[in-house]
Amino acid sequence: MHTALIAAICCTLTGAQPPFAQSWSDTGLITVDDDWSRVPAVVGHRGDGLVAEPGIDPRAVLADGSTTPVDVSANRTDPGAIGLASGVAEFELADPVVAIQGSATASAPHLVLALDTRGRAGISVRMLLRDIDQSAADAVEPVAVQYRVGGSGEYVNAPGGWVADATTGPGEATAATRVTATLPAAADGQPLVEVRAITTNAAGRDEWVGVDDIEVTAATAPPPGGCGQGDPPPAPGEGDPPPAPPPAPGEGQPPGPIPAPLPEDPRHARPELTGLELEPETFVAARRGPAILRRGRAGAALRFRLSKPALVRFAVRPGGERTRFQVHGRRGLNRMRFSGRIRGRALATGPYTLVAVATDRAGRSSPPAAVRLRIASEEGQRDARLKP
Repeated sequence: MHTALIAAICCTLTGAQPPFAQSWSDTGLITVDDDWSRVPAVVGHRGDGLVAEPGIDPRAVLADGSTTPVDVSANRTDPGAIGLASGVAEFELADPVVAIQGSATASAPHLVLALDTRGRAGISVRMLLRDIDQSAADAVEPVAVQYRVGGSGEYVNAPGGWVADATTGPGEATAATRVTATLPAAADGQPLVEVRAITTNAAGRDEWVGVDDIEVTAATAPPPGGCGQGDPPPAPGEGDPPPAPPPAPGEGQPPGPIPAPLPEDPRHARPELTGLELEPETFVAARRGPAILRRGRAGAALRFRLSKPALVRFAVRPGGERTRFQVHGRRGLNRMRFSGRIRGRALATGPYTLVAVATDRAGRSSPPAAVRLRIASEEGQRDARLKP
C-alpha cells in the first residue's frame, strides 16, 4: 500500500485529543508529495467528483470524500506557478502554509482533522483562512467548515464555519479571515470526530486559500452524575449507635507513622520543559524562511528537553500576537534552529526574551521557561568579529 494512503488511514482512525494546534511553520512536516505521515491527525483529499459543475456552494457538499485521492504538493514556493496541480499544496513562503484550490479535477479539495473528544465537551475549532495568491486569477472562493461523528457518512455544516469569499484579487493577496466554528453537543465525548475545511471549483480562475493556525479547544467534561461529586453518604439509621471516637494519643495502640503520599502517575503529570538554550544568544536574523529551521546554519541553535511529547508554544517578548510560534516536541532532547523570523518578518535589532510553555494532549501545561536573546544587525555582528 502507498505510504501516503497508509498515513491517511492512520489519521482517520487516530484522533488528536483537544487542545490541539497545527501551524505550518515547520516545513519539515511535509517533504514528499501526497505524504502526510509526519503531520499528526491531519490529511488532505483532492475531492474528485464531489461537485458536478463550477460555482457550487461548499455547504451543499456533504458527501464523504475519504475515497478521493490523498493529496498534497510538497515544497512549493509560488502559488501562481503555471502548471501547478490544484487540490492541496504546501507552500514554503515567508509564512509557510498549506492551502486548497479547486479545479475541474479537484472539484472539492479539503483538509480533514481527526479528533478524539472523549472526556471533552464544548469543542471549538479555530483557523485562519489566508489569500496567498497574488496572480491574475480572480474568483469567489467560499470555504465551509464541516464535521461528522465517526469516520463515515455525510458531514454537517458547523455553526460559524462559513466564509463567503476568502480571497481578494486579482493581483493581490491581502485577505486574512479568522473562523471560529463551535461543534454541537453531538461531537462531545466521541472516540472520533472528523472536521474538514472544504472549498469547491469556482466559476472563474481559482485562487489558493491557505488554511493556517488550526486550533481546537475544549472543556473537560464532568463525569456522569453532575458536577463530579458523588452522592452524600446516607444518614445513620434510627437506633444505630454513634460511632466510637478515636482513641486519644497514648491510649491503646500508639499511633502509627503517617503514610507517605502515593507517587503521581506519570501519565497524569503535567509536562516538564527544561534546559531551554539558545546558542549563540546574539545573532543575526535569517534573511528568509520560517521561525523554526531544521537544517542550515542561519539563526541560533535552540535546544530544550521534554518529559513527554507536547506542543511547545513560544512567545518573543516584548511583542504581541504576531510574535508567537509553536512546534511539536518529542520526549527527551529536542534540537532545531530559531531563525529570528516570525510570520515572514525578521525581528528588529535589540534584546528580547524567548518564553516557552509545553502543553500535553490533556491540556496540562508546564511552568514557563525563558531565555534571553539579542538580534544583531549584520554590520554590528561583522564589527564584533573584527574587534581584537
